[in-house]
Amino acid sequence: RADLKVDLTADIAEQKPERYFGTPVVDGQLVRSLRNTNYNVQDSDIQYKDKRVRAKAEWNASDRLTLRDELYWFKADRHWRNAEAYSFDPRAGQVTRGDYLEIGHDLEQKGNRVGADLKLADHRIAIGWDFSEARYTNISNSPYGTPSNELNAWNPDHGFWTSPDPYLPRSKTQLRQNALYLEDAWQVSKQWLLMAGLRRDWYEFDQRNLITGTTAATDLGGTSWRVGATYKLNERSSLYAQLSRGHDPVGSLVSLSASQTAFKLTRGRQAEIGWKQQWPDDRGEMTLALFDITKSDIITRDPVRPALSVQGGKQSSRGVELGAGYKLNAVFRVDGNVAYVKAKFDEFREGSSGADRAVNCPENVPAMTANLWGHYRVGAWQASVGLRHVGSQYTSNANTAKLPRSTVADAVLRWG
Repeated sequence: RADLKVDLTADIAEQKPERYFGTPVVDGQLVRSLRNTNYNVQDSDIQYKDKRVRAKAEWNASDRLTLRDELYWFKADRHWRNAEAYSFDPRAGQVTRGDYLEIGHDLEQKGNRVGADLKLADHRIAIGWDFSEARYTNISNSPYGTPSNELNAWNPDHGFWTSPDPYLPRSKTQLRQNALYLEDAWQVSKQWLLMAGLRRDWYEFDQRNLITGTTAATDLGGTSWRVGATYKLNERSSLYAQLSRGHDPVGSLVSLSASQTAFKLTRGRQAEIGWKQQWPDDRGEMTLALFDITKSDIITRDPVRPALSVQGGKQSSRGVELGAGYKLNAVFRVDGNVAYVKAKFDEFREGSSGADRAVNCPENVPAMTANLWGHYRVGAWQASVGLRHVGSQYTSNANTAKLPRSTVADAVLRWG
């Protein structure tokens, strides 16, 4: 029937990413003569085998009611075997190689999403239920006790993988998640649109240590909400504002350690205001956004007993982002964006000494990022070229060394 849509998708993917883990630095600076040398072992491996099956159905029961359902299944077998840490001694002309890691992930996930969209007068209401179950086995050679070894910096003998630590299944985890959500968009007038959303999540976590036989379990729950408003200045220009609160686990739920099950969910808050502009003749759009994000209850060190990890840390970021896209003609389009963010720890201690990192910038967070893309399309073919710029960033929360800024050029050819 015309009012019923069914979509079935099956996807099988196998990836073998580059087995390159960077170049050693001296005083935070790249050693240019080493930048093209790979110090990994000769038989290193990174491999992802993923399978996905999805069935979606959508039924327009009436002009006011649409029902949706999505069933899905996902299986991932992933493997890493690499030497991942390199330190350069300029006087000896040697690179010390360490961190011989072998890790495997065996993950299976299934779930169902059920939802309904309802039109009532000036309201657009969405309500739904989300269920998922994941089973995960962690395999590794932890605790990674292989000693480091020295290589000639300019002519390394890569050698082969070796580790005295056995590669064994370490833990099995089962995670169940249920969530209910309700959202409403209320068209108050031609100019004003008010929005509100509410979501409640429940998590059931069970884990067995396959080496010791010990078990760990926890039940977690959190409520997220958001409110927002949009004001239409004219047919092509709008102002918007949004405030939201949410939650996150202290780490990936499916791979929580037994010690982390004692922690509650972290809390987050985001405030955002912005301006959206459409160009005439549907040639493109532009968005300017200002944001303020805070995350609290992150893991930190007890100031009195630094060896003890506790919740109570806090970090925040403020920034601005400008994004735009413009269609120059029927076949050529340009897209770009630039963002600036000032991130800092408001309250955070780390390490066995409980070093205070307050006001420091979190590691691997550049202040400036920018992207510029050009797309040329003829029929089913599209050629794209782009530039991606990432500003300098600290390599540790102590902010003692920086990675320099970098720009990467991309070229993509796509059919479909």
